[in-house]
This record gives sequence, structure tokens and C-alpha cells, in this order.
Amino acid sequence: MTQSDPLARRLAAGNLDAPRQLVERHHAELYRYALALLRDASAAEDVVQDAFERAFAALGKYSEDRIKALSVRAWLYRITLNVVRNAWRERSREIPAAETPERADASCRGVRTHGRASSPRGPLLRSPGIGPTSR
Repeated sequence: MTQSDPLARRLAAGNLDAPRQLVERHHAELYRYALALLRDASAAEDVVQDAFERAFAALGKYSEDRIKALSVRAWLYRITLNVVRNAWRERSREIPAAETPERADASCRGVRTHGRASSPRGPLLRSPGIGPTSR
């Protein structure tokens, strides 16, 4: 049987100093891990902060026996990885400002097509079924 982490036992016992010790012990290594994955210092700091918030919220829901059995370091790394994955998903959903439809419309104004100026209502920018002719 594996020996439980003394910090996990203090967390389970409700020791008021244990959460601070948890952050002090693991913050730097979790930050380096998140930074290596994200390559953005500010995002890595946000991820680690979120990971600790999630960890403390989870600890409040766990039974004393479950907390005592935790491999705290591995558990925190898993939470951090999950938060990093969420950050990656959010980044992939974001549209850079240069690609937003408003910017595309503005940048196309005044473009000449076949000798005449196009406009946002012109045939090149009209979506099927949208515009004054679809009414």
C-alpha cells in the first residue's frame, strides 16, 4: 500500500495552513508546465490560477478518505493539463480581428470590379438570400 502524501492528510484534516502550502509547493512547477505548453506567460499564469481554483473547489466536494488517497502532484498536473486544453479550445474558436466580417466589409469598400466600384450591397459581398433583392 502506498504512503499518502502528508499534505493530502493535512488538507483532509482541514488544516488551515495546508492550502497555502499546496500553492507554495506546486505553483512554480505548474507554471513552468503551463508555460511550456502555451508559450505565453500571461496565459500560463491564468491557467495555473484557474487550476488551483478548480482544485480547491474539488477538494470541497471530496470525502476525507478520497483526499487522503490523492497523489496531489499528479492530480494538480492533470487539472492544469485540462485547463490548458480548454485554453487551446477557446483559442481555436477565436477569430482574429483582421478576419472579422466587419473588417472584411470595410476593407472591400471602394474596390473596383470590372470598371465599377463595389459596395457592401454589391454582388461580390451579398450572401445568398440576404439583401434588398430577397424581400
